[in-house]
This record gives sequence, C-alpha cells and structure tokens, in this order.
Amino acid sequence: MAINQHASNLINITVSAFSSDVASISPTDGLSLVDSWISFLKSDGQEDNPITNHLTALRTELQKSNLDGARIQEVLNDLVGQTTQLADSAEADNKSGLTTLSDALKGFNQQLNLPTPMTHPDKQAPLTSTVGGESTTSGAGISAVGASDDDLSNRNGGTISSIPIGTSE
Repeated sequence: MAINQHASNLINITVSAFSSDVASISPTDGLSLVDSWISFLKSDGQEDNPITNHLTALRTELQKSNLDGARIQEVLNDLVGQTTQLADSAEADNKSGLTTLSDALKGFNQQLNLPTPMTHPDKQAPLTSTVGGESTTSGAGISAVGASDDDLSNRNGGTISSIPIGTSE
C-alpha cells in the first residue's frame, strides 16, 4: 500500500524544513510541524505508535519556556531510530519517502549536535547591555530615547538617526 497524499505532503514539508539550516527553524515552526504529524498519525489510528509517543514528547519539550537542547536531541534521536526502522521494513513503494524523511531527521539532529558559537568564546558576539530596553555596547545602559520622544520612526537599532527611513546617506 502506497503512502497516502497527506502523509506524502507531510514528508515533503518535513524534509524541506529539516534540510535547511537548524537556526532557520523556530520552536513554533517545529511545534506546528509536530502537531501536524501527531494529528495525521492519530487520524490514521496510530495514537499508540512509538513515533506518535516520541512526537508527543518532542511537542512537550518545544512548549517549554526554557528549551532543553539535550532533551530535544535525545527525542529527535529516538525519532530518527524509529523512522529508520520504519523505512527499513517498509514496502518498496514507501521505502524511498521514509528513507528521505529519516535522512532529513538525522541530518537535522546532527546539526543540533554541532558546536555552537557559545562553545567557542573567540567567536562569540560582543557583550551588550539592554538596560532600559535599549542596546548599547558601552555597558552604560543609557537610552537613546528621550523622555519626550514620542516619534520612534527615526530609530535605528537603539540609536537615533537623522536620515529618514528608506533613504541612504
């Protein structure tokens, strides 16, 4: 039996999303994709499937206010294993799509495991202060907005610009 059109569309969307840079996927985007998969699997009678359980665990992690990267990687790793197993045992007409999905999940999970700039202090962004809602590299935390400055259209990155927006110097 071939993968139905809904599953095929979800596979294509997932592969497309996870084939890009890990930084381009927001937790909200991930959550939406996970919810789509869970809804599909439940509508297909797969609510007790281990993949559904792992997706539910991933959804729980993505809904937290403080994301736990290690736990997300762990759940994704479990999903990679389950998807790979499913692809390996799939009928010939389903194998290609499921293998592509498994490879995309694996690649995305590997990107999550790559060192981030925070693990390389020489590559970190400069420390800034955001006291008063304004960004300043001096650490003084002095706002560029005066007490009577109601027109914020001339602001550019926390500083006041005398050049109108949409024009160049």
